[in-house]
Amino acid sequence: MNLSRNGLIVLISVIFVAGAGTAYAGIVLPMITLAGDVTITGDTTLQGDLICTDCVDSADILDCEKEAALTRAVPTFVSSSECGSINVKTVESSDSALSTSIAIGQDDFPVMSYIVSTNDQLRFVHCTKQDCSTFDSRNIVESVIGFASTGTSIAVGTDGFPVISYWDGTFEDLMFVHCTSQDCLTFDTPLVLDSAGDVGKFLSMAIGTDSFPVISYFDEDTLALKFVHCKAVNCQSSPGVPLIDTPLELDSGGTIGTGTSVAIGIDTFPVISYNDESAVDLVLIHCKSINCQSSPGVPFIDTPVVLDTDGPFGFQTSITIGTDGFPVVAYPDGNLQFLKFVHCVSINCSTFDAPKILDGNCCVGGHSSVAIGVDGFPVIGYSDSSNQDLKFIHCTNEDCSAFDNPKILDSPGNFVLDTSTAIGADGFPVFGYSIQSSPRDAKIVHCADSRCLLD
Repeated sequence: MNLSRNGLIVLISVIFVAGAGTAYAGIVLPMITLAGDVTITGDTTLQGDLICTDCVDSADILDCEKEAALTRAVPTFVSSSECGSINVKTVESSDSALSTSIAIGQDDFPVMSYIVSTNDQLRFVHCTKQDCSTFDSRNIVESVIGFASTGTSIAVGTDGFPVISYWDGTFEDLMFVHCTSQDCLTFDTPLVLDSAGDVGKFLSMAIGTDSFPVISYFDEDTLALKFVHCKAVNCQSSPGVPLIDTPLELDSGGTIGTGTSVAIGIDTFPVISYNDESAVDLVLIHCKSINCQSSPGVPFIDTPVVLDTDGPFGFQTSITIGTDGFPVVAYPDGNLQFLKFVHCVSINCSTFDAPKILDGNCCVGGHSSVAIGVDGFPVIGYSDSSNQDLKFIHCTNEDCSAFDNPKILDSPGNFVLDTSTAIGADGFPVFGYSIQSSPRDAKIVHCADSRCLLD
């Protein structure tokens, strides 16, 4: 609103006014007093509602007031009694869970895929609350798939149903299954997408701009990075018959393609981060078409870019697209000492910022997973193998040159594996992960604010 006093025009953004000494969750807000003659000019009507929390710190309150002023909204401040806390939930206690992957379903609730190694089963859990404090019975999606310790990857298709890619350790094939319900109680016949040798480890899946799944993965026989593009939402032309482009070898010449992670760039083309174990490099490759090929079986890609020569030997990398439209990658260094991060400054990452260490406490960064928070900044879940913790870090700008202090989310008393990060429908980070040894549980952590500051 415009306030005129003694001939001066001043822009005041006071939306929430408290009496002197009024405390909200331990925060004391001053009384605001206007003295003298005040003339209000212009439209001062505030429209809509803005829900703000006073649970975290006074800076958040000020940010909320500023947003309210800009949007002419009426802010409602949540009292301390309504503030939540970090929720840690064990969803599988079979003592043999691993290879977790999490996403947010069409109903706004988390869904997670994982392997139970003692039974050689691919399983799925559907939460019935945003914090996963309640969930449906775990579903067995496929049995007798062998020991698939190198990953599952879950996404939610454009039809609203989950899709899961995984490695079949018995037949050493790349597999895929499409659910036909949100809770995956029903699903299509699992498909073999690639069976040319031992293929499908270190896999990652995303949904392309054509609505079809794409998967990056490792070929154990040729020691190469591979990629496949589906040509239907459920990757099949008829029950049990795959509908895919010819699987491609995108990079080779060493042990190349472990730790893959795929995302879809703002140009609609896939980008993939991965390891070159021969050189201990972190590498990124950018496709130049939706299916990464110019003609059947012919790759259409930019030259692979080495982002760091101290890369994550044999460990998972994690890629996503920042709000500036450029890829970002989280990963551990080659000695598994630090959590590192690279921010690209071009769509194909031909130019990029120098790698940054976000957590320099030994020995951290393994099993890292990055997503973009509601504030537009990266958030990363990762393991601390020295202290056997699940940790979290929130960047305070797009390139992660500034960030909050790392926070411990769970201390299970054993090594944290297979961390997977998503942003819930409530705007709060949620993580899926497993524990290395007894109890080898599959767990989900849901934060109670966008920066995981609340305990």
